[in-house]
Amino acid sequence: MEFMIILAAAVFLVLGQEVLYQRKWDKNLTASLEFGQEILMEGQKGSIKEIVRNEKFLPIPALHVKWRVSRNLQFDARENTAMTDQTYRNDIFSLMPYQQITRTLTFTALKRGCYEGSQIELVSHDLFFSTSYSRQLPTEARMYVYPAPVETERLELIFDTLLGAYRARKRLYEDPFALRGIREYQASDPFNRINWKATARAGAMMVNEYEYAASRNTVLFLNLEPDSIWPRQDLQEESIRLCAALAERLSAEEIPGIVVDAGRMPEKKLGMKFSFGPAYIRQLMEYLCCLDPAEPQPRFESVLETWKDQMEEDRYPFFILISTSQSQGLQRAYEKLARISPGSLWIAPLYPEDSLELSECPAAEPIRWNVEKG
Repeated sequence: MEFMIILAAAVFLVLGQEVLYQRKWDKNLTASLEFGQEILMEGQKGSIKEIVRNEKFLPIPALHVKWRVSRNLQFDARENTAMTDQTYRNDIFSLMPYQQITRTLTFTALKRGCYEGSQIELVSHDLFFSTSYSRQLPTEARMYVYPAPVETERLELIFDTLLGAYRARKRLYEDPFALRGIREYQASDPFNRINWKATARAGAMMVNEYEYAASRNTVLFLNLEPDSIWPRQDLQEESIRLCAALAERLSAEEIPGIVVDAGRMPEKKLGMKFSFGPAYIRQLMEYLCCLDPAEPQPRFESVLETWKDQMEEDRYPFFILISTSQSQGLQRAYEKLARISPGSLWIAPLYPEDSLELSECPAAEPIRWNVEKG
């Protein structure tokens, strides 16, 4: 008799807890992912937190928390990790009533990008592991990995060339009808600049200073179009790093600009505009993080042709083309822009053994940027 009572009690206990867990296992049970940093640079270490909360009286003996993230985030701890096209995590937690557990995982960001945590899947069991339950939860975890900085000395050589060309162009396009101010005469000033009324008032020779017709705006053309059927990803990534570095230097010199790539055709959106200041540069960096060179894009020649057609909006912008490709069509298209924008540059990220020959684009100054094979 006692055996039957014990058996009945056991059956009641098993069935009762199974019904209870089926109804209540996910009540007030939450899980979330949080990146420890909003922004990292390529090659830097970061962290992500798994936070699980059980805010009810019912314990959770075993909770599997499953999610995935890009394999470009290389975790230091490899247990509970499977890597295929992405990195898959399957961590196990045991939660008592009204308990929160936070687990921090560290990783190295191998490549620039915009990284988001995937949907979280929770898998749990009842007390006797006789039945399993599952549920999916959204997550808003996001982090940007900025392009790595380029070599400073080499960048400064390019920027010195750029500023020299820019100053020369300003002198070429001075506007005699737009007075900027008056200053004291210097030996290098032409005689026709003397302001006689100001000279009489000041008792010293004074000359006029004029505004420049040349625009301060700079257009950075970022061409990620491969020059062969086999894309060279390291050259594409170096092009993006160069674009980011030049935009930051232009911002530091308070020169506003626009970054244009084939994914943002000017007739649809006028590129990604940037100005001077951290807020503008952050917006640009986030855009560059999300660029995917593998996406199908229109020919870059059409991008340049579109800009040529809208030149009347801005008479003398300064053009910089960053392009590994040196196709004849691309050269001819950029030549049309470089002719009406003296001092325009063509920066070509190349392997040491690659040649740089712009026979169809003599108006642009070629600058070679050597990239060692990884």
